[in-house]
Amino acid sequence: MTALQAPIQQTFTYDKLYRLTSATGFVPGCYDPDDGQLIDAQYNLAMSYDNIHNITNKTQTVWRKNHDGTVDFDSDNIDPTLTYNWNYSYTSAHPHAPTQIAYTGNPS
Repeated sequence: MTALQAPIQQTFTYDKLYRLTSATGFVPGCYDPDDGQLIDAQYNLAMSYDNIHNITNKTQTVWRKNHDGTVDFDSDNIDPTLTYNWNYSYTSAHPHAPTQIAYTGNPS
């Protein structure tokens, strides 16, 4: 089987301390091995940090649609296997080691 390579469009945003704060991407015509079809995928990622540069929240939403244009990117087409909202906690003696990474559900 030959793997398909689609042109990926991505945008990354960094804060003044060069930390990743957001990313967006679009992949047209990628192969879905689960159903053997071509799909388009789009994602948004947002990250936030505390004052000692630890990640405090990481949220990602991924949408999928039929490559033929019959389905749109909307809330009905969110991919729950790749969509998440995680909160990070740091309460140990090691200031940069998370003590908990909690899944708080899919972003709305």
